[in-house]
Amino acid sequence: MAQTDRYLTRFENHPLPIRLLLLLILALGLCLGARGRAEGIAPGRLTIPRPLTHFVLKDDMVFRTSVKNIFGHKAFLSPVLTKGDYVSVFSDADGTYYQGSKDCLPNPDKRAVFPALDGGLWIPNPGSARKPKLWFYMKAMPQSMAGKAGVLIKYLDALSAGNIKKDTVDFEDLSFMESIKVEPYQPVDDGSSAKPDDGTIRNR
Repeated sequence: MAQTDRYLTRFENHPLPIRLLLLLILALGLCLGARGRAEGIAPGRLTIPRPLTHFVLKDDMVFRTSVKNIFGHKAFLSPVLTKGDYVSVFSDADGTYYQGSKDCLPNPDKRAVFPALDGGLWIPNPGSARKPKLWFYMKAMPQSMAGKAGVLIKYLDALSAGNIKKDTVDFEDLSFMESIKVEPYQPVDDGSSAKPDDGTIRNR
């Protein structure tokens, strides 16, 4: 405590411009330190797969997933992928991200901040030990919430918005993969469909 008081006294003895500069340096350090803690991964760090592939869900697909709480107990959830066309938009070293139409990940919790998210299904490469995951684009918090958040929280939130994140829940049953037929994708170029490399695929 005495050492802390000594540092505070030294800080207060500096002229005001010096104190402001020190505070600015401290704030910059916090921001740069927080940069590495942004959630998800920026789309620009992923690869656009070539050739493109896709699969079609003729009906909404309901999954049984689970996540462990802090006590090690499982909580079961039933996320949904809405029916439609899912196109390969990104890939990483372990698999491929297939994206559906806008709001293809509805949230069953009516109290949720976001009723639905854009995203889809991440499928691991053949022979991989990894398991499929749902994924989504992270969104910035609504203005109604942002006004109550601190500066650092809003900074981190803005830093993560637009990033891609795999869901943390695990599928209880992987038999649904047997019904997913991945095939070469031949887009209909009528001027209305977005392309994975033009930055607008999430708004299809």
